[in-house]
Amino acid sequence: MNGIVIAHNQCQERFPDALILVRDGDDYVSLHKDMAKIGSFTPIEIDYKGIKGCFRFQECIDIFLPRLVRNGYRVGICEKYDNQQFS
Repeated sequence: MNGIVIAHNQCQERFPDALILVRDGDDYVSLHKDMAKIGSFTPIEIDYKGIKGCFRFQECIDIFLPRLVRNGYRVGICEKYDNQQFS
């Protein structure tokens, strides 16, 4: 599994009512059911680094994060796992 997917799934288990964004450098990626909620706020990029069906913020987190919070969403941000952490 990809480090983004693992980090997203672990955070989603811990905070099931929050929208989860996984930070990957300057990008923030969301997966699964969170995509539909976030998609109404920004354009969707469907494929990110080989992960099908994901959503990516590109350097506009300062605009979209406040919009999500103002609309009543709880948002969790986590870091992706590096490949070394799986060895």
